[in-house]
Amino acid sequence: PKCADECPAGFYGADCQQRCLCQNGATCNKTDGKCLCESGWTGTACELECAAGRFGVDCQQMCDCENGGQCNIKTGRCRCTSGWTGDRCEE
Repeated sequence: PKCADECPAGFYGADCQQRCLCQNGATCNKTDGKCLCESGWTGTACELECAAGRFGVDCQQMCDCENGGQCNIKTGRCRCTSGWTGDRCEE
């Protein structure tokens, strides 16, 4: 038999009996429960914030901030320390 109805948000699997464990705004695959993390998060349930120096979807991208600049884990944009400016805090 073919299923006609999609599982409601937060559930997946046969008869939608399994509860999704995704965190931090991640979406849950309604068939297998795998989490698709929002930018800035990683881990099986998207429970881990990107490590320092990484950003983006599943923390796949490397930051290139200089001179102590802090990288935004979602966008990769650098927040510069006092006395520095520029896209990468290089000026």
